Amino acid sequence: MDLRKWESGIWEIFPSLVQSVFAENVVAVIFVISIILSLVLPENMEIKKMGE
Repeated sequence: MDLRKWESGIWEIFPSLVQSVFAENVVAVIFVISIILSLVLPENMEIKKMGE
């Protein structure tokens, strides 16, 4: 399976502006993913012991 061919097909569903920004710029994709994760994941992610 050719991953580059598969990856290029993902961006075809978006408008050309989105394609030009995200298809060639990995940093922008990581930035958007980090924003989404910061909104979705809970703020306090500490693991508490069972005995406490």
